[in-house]
Amino acid sequence: GPYLKKAIDHQVQSSWAFPILNSEREVLGTFTFYYPPPLTKKPTQDENLLRTFVQLAGITLERFRNREQTEQILKEMHSSQERLNLDIAARRMGVWDWNLQEDILIWDENMFEMFGLTKDQARGDISDWIRCVPPEEAQESFELLNQAIRHKPEFARQYRAIKNGEIRFMKCVGQVTRNEAGDVIRMTGLNWDITDRVHVNNRLEQERAKVIANSKMASLGEMASGLAHEINNPLTIILNRASQLKAKIE
Repeated sequence: GPYLKKAIDHQVQSSWAFPILNSEREVLGTFTFYYPPPLTKKPTQDENLLRTFVQLAGITLERFRNREQTEQILKEMHSSQERLNLDIAARRMGVWDWNLQEDILIWDENMFEMFGLTKDQARGDISDWIRCVPPEEAQESFELLNQAIRHKPEFARQYRAIKNGEIRFMKCVGQVTRNEAGDVIRMTGLNWDITDRVHVNNRLEQERAKVIANSKMASLGEMASGLAHEINNPLTIILNRASQLKAKIE
């Protein structure tokens, strides 16, 4: 065959092959080394170097195979991901992902804009979020997160944040992800600004309070008017009788 001809052309007289294994110890192929002189014994002086080459080949092949397998999945997810991104952008929602084991916090563009930070200002850990909220809000949020870690797969919270010196109101929902051992490895969720809604609700509550106060004042006025009428009637009779008595005396 063609390989035999090439071996003869290059005066190859011996070879040494290693199995190429992936991380699961499955055989992906073989890595063969060729030698011009015939081998009478295993070339131990080259063994460590050759095994290193084989291990690198296994890592490379495994990554390539995994990439091929995931490309189809990613392709299928692409259209739905685009629709999700459009929906998130339309609702002005920010997406975040927090790796608890390594303390790596990932924000999308909406999150940076929402909190008034740039990527250059971010450290990429939970301190990015902590410095954007009042201390008491951070403490209460962490207490809620600890409850979620212990008992619940999901959590939701409304809290205050500080953007460029201005108090903003945020809504956050998230989900806890655990590994096979049950340990929490990450949290992923959405965040959006509800400041306008909070202000509208506050104004409505203020107007409602005014209406109730005015209604109470009106009721008090009617009650006072009724009491005055009841009081005036006896006074009128008394004054009339006093006038009659005065006329008789004169």
